[in-house]
Amino acid sequence: MLSTPPTRRRLISADSHLDLPWIPPDLWQERLPASLREEGPRVVETGDRGSMWVWEGRPHTPSAAGSNNALLLKDFYGDFGVEMEPGSLPPSDPKLVSAHLEGAGVTAQVMFPPVDGFIFGDERLGLACVRAYNEFALTMDRDSGGKVVPLAILPTGSPEACAAEARWAVEQGFRGLEFNALLAGRPLWEPVWEELWDTVEQAGVPLCTHISATPGVEPVRHHGQWPSYVVQASFAILDPILSLLFSGVLDRRPGLRVLLGECRVGWLPFVIQQAEDTARERYTDVKLSSTPTEIWQRQIAATFEEDRIGARMLAMPWANLAGTVMWASDYPHNHRVCFDPHPVLDELFAEVPEDVADHACYGKAAEWFGL
Repeated sequence: MLSTPPTRRRLISADSHLDLPWIPPDLWQERLPASLREEGPRVVETGDRGSMWVWEGRPHTPSAAGSNNALLLKDFYGDFGVEMEPGSLPPSDPKLVSAHLEGAGVTAQVMFPPVDGFIFGDERLGLACVRAYNEFALTMDRDSGGKVVPLAILPTGSPEACAAEARWAVEQGFRGLEFNALLAGRPLWEPVWEELWDTVEQAGVPLCTHISATPGVEPVRHHGQWPSYVVQASFAILDPILSLLFSGVLDRRPGLRVLLGECRVGWLPFVIQQAEDTARERYTDVKLSSTPTEIWQRQIAATFEEDRIGARMLAMPWANLAGTVMWASDYPHNHRVCFDPHPVLDELFAEVPEDVADHACYGKAAEWFGL
């Protein structure tokens, strides 16, 4: 039976964001060891650039906790008809987030940390900042009544530190872990990551990697190059997931699940087909016991917001998308679906079987994140 609009669907967003501009200004200054606070992240008024996050002596990105508050609230909320109190920091305020979820008819949302990562010259400072953020993220889960499912940051620059933080995070009750593959200190097919893969599989929580900026590279914003960068961003996630697939990491650990955040899904059937053909026809020193399609369907999921091509392919068995995707609102970035997603979803799923649409909008995320 096909869905017929209008439909008030059950929804879980598998990708929302707590970006650095919205993080409370005292988070690190309160939680870092005293010896690291001077170099640690703090909000500083910088004159022409307004309130900025500063660490290790240099400004990095604007902060809404200061003179940039009005501009950021306007850009993310006011311009789209959502009025906010001056000085508020909506994504980091559990009460405000819960209200926005309720208004949009979203049961819960998975919250990615700042996905471009924290890059520090001092490794000890970086690890301490990761732990301080993760401690704060736990309060978002608690204070939202479980409606916000925060992901713990993993320090992917060091496989050893990454595994240690993963063990700590699952002991604290995190239901998912954020793994920034573009910041990985070593290629993912190397054996140095084995301890991490084992830890995550045993914990039974998803390992979530998200599209992000290339570390240390500022995208060109003139001569039409910003939209070029945005279009290509979805595909940067391809190298790490194929590394995990063809190295046998996933095949050897059928309980290890990986979520690809915000990569959209309409292009994935071609990738799966190419992986299948390549595994069958070309030489490799790693023999898989399952086919790439079987591994993908069992262990890999990807999120989308308003991917019309991908949504229509859900109804096509040959596409291998049904059962492997999760819908996301991308809160607070995607204003077409953040605050009133249902008209868009009615359009997307108009020709998709209702059980397939429900699994993409709710069931898959509920299963993977224990909701």
